[in-house]
Amino acid sequence: MNDLTNEDFWQQLDERVRDMIAEDKRDLFIETIKPVIESVDEAVFWAKTLCTDQLTHGDEGRVVVCEAGHDFYQAAVEAIDQHPDDYAYFIDHIVAATGARDRKLEMPVRIALTGVLHGPELEKIFHLVGPEQARLRFEQVMDLCHCH
Repeated sequence: MNDLTNEDFWQQLDERVRDMIAEDKRDLFIETIKPVIESVDEAVFWAKTLCTDQLTHGDEGRVVVCEAGHDFYQAAVEAIDQHPDDYAYFIDHIVAATGARDRKLEMPVRIALTGVLHGPELEKIFHLVGPEQARLRFEQVMDLCHCH
């Protein structure tokens, strides 16, 4: 699917996917998932994960969340409150507040935003989910393991 034009890629997607994606998010959705999927079923998963409220966290995700802890997710919420659309600021703020780097930075962010350990580029996910939904997801994971 990766070799298709964005328009052809969009046409290949299941109608369920196309119905979940807001028109203004269409191009970003395609740019986000196209490099990482191999089937329409995967596109359905990513549409549900990134563009609806249907997010679940497995046991591996809960471990990552609890290891990151409340302060990590509080820093994420603060960053979104201060500069909602600035991904670089978001990451820098979490690093400054927690010292987290590399996987200890990326995995907790990925789990909060997607519920899974692997997937598309985080910056694209951040923008696709949007600040309101991202903030809500970070608040929700703070309560997953009672990390307070």
